[in-house]
Amino acid sequence: MKEKDLLTLGFKETPKKHFYYHQQGDMIIIAEVMGQSFALLTSVAKRKELSSYLDRIVIHNPVVKRTYHQDSELVIITKKNVSVEAFKELLDNLYEVLKGCKCECRHCHQEKRVNVVYMDRSIELLCDDCSQLLKTNPSVKELRVGLGLMGSLIFGLIPALIWGFFNQIGMIISLTGILFGLTGYLGFRIFAGGMNRKGFWLSMLMTYIDLWIGEIIALTFSIQSAYTASVEQHVTLLESFRVLPAFLSDSEVLGVILAYHFYALILIITVYVIAHLIYKRRHSRPLETL
Repeated sequence: MKEKDLLTLGFKETPKKHFYYHQQGDMIIIAEVMGQSFALLTSVAKRKELSSYLDRIVIHNPVVKRTYHQDSELVIITKKNVSVEAFKELLDNLYEVLKGCKCECRHCHQEKRVNVVYMDRSIELLCDDCSQLLKTNPSVKELRVGLGLMGSLIFGLIPALIWGFFNQIGMIISLTGILFGLTGYLGFRIFAGGMNRKGFWLSMLMTYIDLWIGEIIALTFSIQSAYTASVEQHVTLLESFRVLPAFLSDSEVLGVILAYHFYALILIITVYVIAHLIYKRRHSRPLETL
């Protein structure tokens, strides 16, 4: 079966590539093309008969690879190279099992008449009320801010280690600010599920914390090297770390550090602004009911 065969089965195209939808009465089923496999998706409340059906077809239907039904999202994934006839039979059987069921809105999680909606580059099943709410107030989409900040911090450890271990190369290390900006922004966006104004500024703060983590690593190694060279006695990293507060109280040392940070921050802010402009451009398409 080819992707174009979905159109002959009555599926309609969506703005998102490889996503189609089919409607029978108030029930809507979305098809996703996954290489040589297909997935059938809908949103319905869990029922005992549905669970039994999903367990049964995995065992007895030779074209079904796996199924799951979690948080009202019902998914059936076919094996590769399924025939048109077998796929149509699977679709018809699914509609038969779903008789008497109502789709559940993916936003308010209530059983209502839903529409296929294109929003934030994804296909959703939303009721009229939620479609209107999200259309007039897009910011209502909840982001996982805590996870986003964690992602920003974790991703930012990559440039922090580079800053810490290669700081001795001089002012050129400030170019790491580009990597700090990319990892901080993408870390938040991936873990939070998007980006908003609050996430923009908080993730930038986490990026600067990562920069200081890299600085502390760099200073610890620098102190160890300086003491070892001057007194010709090995100094452990822990001992070097203990004298960091005194080292940072020196205005000349702090001035040099902040000069490095100044250039790095310019690059971080620049990357953040560019990345956010690209993000807003890609996600600026208004909510569209299909």
